[in-house]
Amino acid sequence: MPVARLDEAVERTLTVKFELGMFDAKPLDPATATQTNNSEPHRKLALQAAREGAVLLKNDGILPLDRAKLKRVAVVGPNALRSHLGGYSADPERGVSLLDGVRTALGKAVEVRYARGCDITTEDLTWEGHWKPSVLLPDPKQQAKLIAEAVKVTRGADVAIVAIGENEATSRETWDGHLGDRDTLALLGAQNALLHALAETKVPIVLMAVNGRALELGEAIADSHAAIEAFYLGQETGTALAELLLGDVAPSGHLPITLPKSMGQLPVYYYRKPSARGDYLFSESKPLFPFGFGLTYTTFEHSAPAVSPAKVHAGERARVTFTTTNTGKRAGTDVAQLYVGAKQSSVTRPVRLLRGFERVKLEPGETREVSFEIIPDDLGIWDLAMQHSVEAGTYVLEVGSNAAELKSTLLEVIAP
Repeated sequence: MPVARLDEAVERTLTVKFELGMFDAKPLDPATATQTNNSEPHRKLALQAAREGAVLLKNDGILPLDRAKLKRVAVVGPNALRSHLGGYSADPERGVSLLDGVRTALGKAVEVRYARGCDITTEDLTWEGHWKPSVLLPDPKQQAKLIAEAVKVTRGADVAIVAIGENEATSRETWDGHLGDRDTLALLGAQNALLHALAETKVPIVLMAVNGRALELGEAIADSHAAIEAFYLGQETGTALAELLLGDVAPSGHLPITLPKSMGQLPVYYYRKPSARGDYLFSESKPLFPFGFGLTYTTFEHSAPAVSPAKVHAGERARVTFTTTNTGKRAGTDVAQLYVGAKQSSVTRPVRLLRGFERVKLEPGETREVSFEIIPDDLGIWDLAMQHSVEAGTYVLEVGSNAAELKSTLLEVIAP
């Protein structure tokens, strides 16, 4: 490596350390660090991130829950009693579980019952748990007893909020003597059996998927009246989910991944190459939920996009514009997305790539114009000479709320 490149790398590292005050003569004050860590502003930021990170996948109308109509709520599941942070996370000194969040939000006016329902592993490991070398599956006989207890707790409830998924022990790094990978995306253990049993009670189920990666959630969602993909929402998990369930905050998260129907669909991602891809015997190639998907408590409609100018020379810029309208009865936030593809290319390129997104908060009936600037980097490729260039031709500009439901326009690029 040239010394100049090494100096450049060192300079970047040292600049960050200088900006953090690590080279100041005055030593760091432990009391100040303790006071700053987990301070009220930090907690508010963690809560806002959790509110905006949860993704509503399904809602048959049960959400948001009406406080006035609730008398008894069942909170069930192996992930209901603790907030999850994922591996490589330090102890936040605070963690609001789903159960705690629901109880706090509903107060004493509503009876909240809890049952574990089943286990994911023999231990629900803490944030330190990903370092333990062995992970064991629970005893099936014990799981049957836990499911029976959950059914008993759920009967007579107005709604069952069920938290399933993974924990830090089943979604972690692998090295010699420390297993962490899995050969399937199926829910571990008796989680699907738990949901089947709860569905037989006829009590409406609101599913909470708490996991560090994509899972096969088709069966679980089919048993549920509503479903939220929570991933790992951090220390304010319970507070944020309770707010979303009760409509104090409207869901606005969108999937940063594609959720497959089954492991057999993999690889399945929105930026696939344009080669032929057919459906399967007795199934289709369409995923369970596409990249960018996310529902809220209202609906949005996008107009057909327009681009100006419609023709540019390579290296020039354009702007694509459209409107988004809140067509529902509640305020909400649309996450408008821009994708770019090409009709032809000298090298194989993805059919589309996400090139921009914008959060647009709208009142019922409100319409707002959204625009994205198209810059050369949005259109460019690494060509056969390994040079980054913008080729002449027709480009497809698509807008929408996810990668599968899009409206398009065309941009012509003329050789310089």
